Amino acid sequence: MRMGDEVYIFNLPPLKTCCPTPWCRQNCYALKGNFRRFPSVRKSAEWRYKVSRLPDFVERVVKEIKQRHIRIVRLHASGDFYSRAYVKKWIVIARQCPNVRFRTTTKRHDLTDIICELNGLPNFIIRESIDPSCPKPIMGLTIAAIDTTPNVQKLLKEGKIIRCINDCKKCGYICWHNRVGICFTQH
Repeated sequence: MRMGDEVYIFNLPPLKTCCPTPWCRQNCYALKGNFRRFPSVRKSAEWRYKVSRLPDFVERVVKEIKQRHIRIVRLHASGDFYSRAYVKKWIVIARQCPNVRFRTTTKRHDLTDIICELNGLPNFIIRESIDPSCPKPIMGLTIAAIDTTPNVQKLLKEGKIIRCINDCKKCGYICWHNRVGICFTQH
């Protein structure tokens, strides 16, 4: 997916921070492609995970966002929220950076209440990731789905979700500014 240079990406290591479904374990793109080919990609995700556990994580992220004039942040193209404390850190970051748009997906059903609190902030959009092995959303969030997930084609036809064109700049960052369900083509 081409997100554009204005998107800051904060990835974490897959599996270590996720609760993957059977489908995810088999198809996770963070376990193949550039994530597997380039050790630096894995190392940077590990480094971010380590930094995210430090007491000054919030201050570090807020400072970097402000110094770089970052306006769009994509969390967890790999990885996921791994604890309540970690989600709370993002709540503080989002509140301290009200002009920044944050977006992510999650499968962390065990953290639903705190994730929904974060999603309730006006500058943070979280979608529940569903897939063929876990096709029913249960968190009350808008969805992000792989196109082979049951009922996704029906939702597309009904206009209840939109298909990602894999070029954020070209589409105008629709899913960054709207709480709309998204359908992705499996890669």
